Amino acid sequence: MAERFALASGPSPGGASHIIHHASDDSDFIDGRDVIKGVVSHLLAHMVDAYPREGRIDFTNREIRLSRSLRLPNIKDNLETRLLLLQRRLDEKVLPARLLRTGRGQIRLVLHGVPILRTEGAFLPLG
Repeated sequence: MAERFALASGPSPGGASHIIHHASDDSDFIDGRDVIKGVVSHLLAHMVDAYPREGRIDFTNREIRLSRSLRLPNIKDNLETRLLLLQRRLDEKVLPARLLRTGRGQIRLVLHGVPILRTEGAFLPLG
């Protein structure tokens, strides 16, 4: 996979959210505002990317842990902490993206508006 996000084509519709992942330093920006950096950035990028590609908004901790494309560290018990950090960061910054807990080990990505997604910089697939 050469790119995490595909550039949306056409004019930006009203209520669009511009989401940019900078692969060079693993940072994410929504509507020009810094959201998160590092490993947690991979989580957000993974979930946001699944929306236009697969139409998915629901994820499980198990599938996230097993996803090789996320390049998560092998420490399993940090995933919940990382997801909580991402959830709080999105809430604190009042961004058009939210994470909701829908059950034990289940997460839902809620996007307000149409996401316009793109990746900046080089992204090297892990295989």
